[in-house]
Amino acid sequence: MAKQKSKTELFFEMIRNDYQLDKNDDRFTGFLNTDPSNFGVFTDIALKVVANPEKYKDLMDKYDLSFEGQLPNKVEAVYHLKSHYQTT
Repeated sequence: MAKQKSKTELFFEMIRNDYQLDKNDDRFTGFLNTDPSNFGVFTDIALKVVANPEKYKDLMDKYDLSFEGQLPNKVEAVYHLKSHYQTT
């Protein structure tokens, strides 16, 4: 039986599966702007990520994500598709 994903994993999976991070979608941008205070059932996790993104580095790596947005007012968090922005 497969191990059930944690709520935090489900959060990052949801971010990663957004069309803006899907290279096969015509609307692909390579990044996703979010409001961490308005994430429904994931709001608590979104706010924790903004407060301490380094704590979630391993999970973000797993989902090929990077993060920016530790703004003092915490109203915007931006997730990037890491592989899209990496240089060789």
